[in-house]
Amino acid sequence: MISEWENFKKWTLGKQFIEAVDSVSANIAEGYYRHFKKDKINFYRYSRGSVGESIQWTEKARIRGHLSEDDARYILDELNKLPLAINKLIQYTETKLKY
Repeated sequence: MISEWENFKKWTLGKQFIEAVDSVSANIAEGYYRHFKKDKINFYRYSRGSVGESIQWTEKARIRGHLSEDDARYILDELNKLPLAINKLIQYTETKLKY
């Protein structure tokens, strides 16, 4: 979708959106490979924050007419599933890991 936008849209809002979305999985991966429980949980929380940022950029793109209502709704539906999954990952890490 974003690759089809005009350059200005692509390099402003589009770049921010892609970085936020990429940050979700990057922080989960980084947390997973951390040794200590506290570090893992911190990165999982950063990931949850990136979900919020991604939602915000999706809304901006929709409001500005860069995304159709259908595309925005699909993206938002998928993004809104992530906080629960991340919270479960945090809970699992808190209860199952010793350190």
